[in-house]
Amino acid sequence: MDILAMLQAEVDAVNVALANHQDPSVIYAQLPAVNAKLELVTFGRNHFGADARTVYNAGHSTAIQKAISWDLDGAYAMNVFADHFLEDSFSAGHLRTPRRLLHKSTDITADACAKYMHDEDNAIGIDAKNPAGQSWALYGDKRALDSVNEDNKTRCVDSVQASANEIYKAYQTKQAPSPANYQVWTFAPTLESANAHQTLATPFTFKNERRKTDWWFWSTALECKTSGWWNYPITINGLQNIIPWSAVAVTTLRVWHIHVFYQQPGGGILQSEHLDGWRGGGPSKDPIFNAVRVYYLDEQYFLQEYCYSADQGRWFPGELGGMEIRAATNASIAAMQYTYVEGGVHIRVYCQELASGAIKEFCNDLGRWFRGDPSSRSQWLESRGGGLLEERSPATCLLSDRRPFYQRALHRRTR
Repeated sequence: MDILAMLQAEVDAVNVALANHQDPSVIYAQLPAVNAKLELVTFGRNHFGADARTVYNAGHSTAIQKAISWDLDGAYAMNVFADHFLEDSFSAGHLRTPRRLLHKSTDITADACAKYMHDEDNAIGIDAKNPAGQSWALYGDKRALDSVNEDNKTRCVDSVQASANEIYKAYQTKQAPSPANYQVWTFAPTLESANAHQTLATPFTFKNERRKTDWWFWSTALECKTSGWWNYPITINGLQNIIPWSAVAVTTLRVWHIHVFYQQPGGGILQSEHLDGWRGGGPSKDPIFNAVRVYYLDEQYFLQEYCYSADQGRWFPGELGGMEIRAATNASIAAMQYTYVEGGVHIRVYCQELASGAIKEFCNDLGRWFRGDPSSRSQWLESRGGGLLEERSPATCLLSDRRPFYQRALHRRTR
C-alpha cells in the first residue's frame, strides 16, 4: 500500500472541491477506501481527550528546550509534530470518545465502536467552550475545511500560531514557560464542556453512567455497520431519502395531483405521488401521462437523461447521455418542454459546460438530440415563423397531447 500516494490523492481531491466551492467532506466518499485494519491501527489513544493534551505538552516542552539551545529551525520542526495533537483537541470526534475504554487487544470490534463514535461526532458536530466561556460548534476531520467549521478552524489556527509564538519567545528569552501556562489551552475547548449535555447523545459512555441494558462490542459494531446511519454524509436524523444539495422535479396534471421525482443516495430516480394523500414508489399502475423525463448529473458530472414511458410501463436511460456532455461541478440544470400549435414536441436542456465554461443548449426535436445555441434563441424562434406556444408557466402545465411540461434543476451548493 502506497500511503504517500493515498495522501496525495486526498490532497488533490480536497483542492478540487475548494476550487469548485464545494465542502471537501462531499468528495471523501469518492476516494478509494482505506484498509479498515490500517485505520484502526493508526487510531491511537494518544489522539483523544486528555491523552492528546498530555502528548502535546510533552512535545511542545521538548521543542521549547530545543529553541533555548539556539536551534530555532529544529524547534519549529519538532513543535509541528506536537501541534498535530493540539489540532486533535479542536476535532469534535477526538474530545469525548472514550478511546482507552473502547480498545481490546483481542477484539478489534471495540476499536470499531470507537471509530463509529469518532465519525459521528465529527460529522454532526458538538458544542464546547474555552476557559473564557466562549462557546462554538465544532466539527472535525473530514469536515475540518467545511464552511460550517469555519469558526472552529479559525480558533484552531490561532492556537497553532500561539504555539509557534511560544517557541520563538523561548528562543529570544531563553526561558521556558510552565506547562500550566501554555497559551494554546486558552483557545482550545475544554474537555468538561465537550462531555457536558449535548443535543447529540453519546453512543458510548463511562461505567458510572451505564444503563441497565447490556451490550457487546461485536453486536454494537455490527448494528452500526448494517444500519446505514454511519454512511457518509452522516446526519443526526439518520438516512436521507434525497441526495444532499440536489433538487427535485415536479409535475402536476391537475389540482392536487402532483408527482415529485428525486434522486436517492444509491443514484436511482424515485417518484412520489400526491393524490388524496402521499404515496411513494415507482410509477402509477395506471399512468395518466405519456412520458416523463428527468435530467441529472452523474458522479462524473456527465449530463444524463432518465425516461419513463407509459406505453412500455418502465423507466429507461435516455439518449442524451450518449452525447457525453460534462457539466461544471457547481452547475445547475434547467429543462423545459413545449409544443407548437401545429404539433410536435420540443425539449430544451441548459447547463454550464465544463470545457467552455459557457451556458450550452441541448435540443430534442421529434426524438433527435443536437446542440443548440442559447445566444440566438430569438432568431431561432423567428426562423420558425414565431409560432404560438401552448400556455405554460415556470412550474408545470398540461400540454395538448397530455405530456407534462416540467422544469428540472440540480443545484450544486456554492459559497
